Amino acid sequence: CSGGRLGISSTTPKLEPTPISVPKLVGGRNIRFEKIACGPHHTVGIDETGRLFQWGTVESNPVPISKVTGFPEKLTAIDVACGSAHTIAVCSNGWVFSWGKGDEGQLGHGNSMWSSLPQRIVAFDQLLRLSGQVHRVACGNSFSVALTKEGHVFT
Repeated sequence: CSGGRLGISSTTPKLEPTPISVPKLVGGRNIRFEKIACGPHHTVGIDETGRLFQWGTVESNPVPISKVTGFPEKLTAIDVACGSAHTIAVCSNGWVFSWGKGDEGQLGHGNSMWSSLPQRIVAFDQLLRLSGQVHRVACGNSFSVALTKEGHVFT
């Protein structure tokens, strides 16, 4: 499919489920995904160890299945969501990262800038002292939503 968002090399539309070819990790171990999220141009997955992988089109460039560049190696992702051209991910410690197109403030960084690398949304630090830890995220076309363990919703 155009841009590689399906994770297959063919540009022919697929009318039935098709397995993707996932690269092996160092040591020959297969990547086993636990969660995936799709935007119109990209896909992001969390593997069984909490690492983030993405494929599709990023900043108009085709990206093969690869680890998300710039995501802190020591952190474990537990949830991920994709918007039209942005991604938001939650770590097991409650930190939230976002990257991609931010022209409508959907990244939560207090500006409308594009971010090619994951950046921590520091605005949550103060809010979460009162409302609890984020554990789920969702994205629309140009917005993001976070849900805390206590049931509070942030947009």
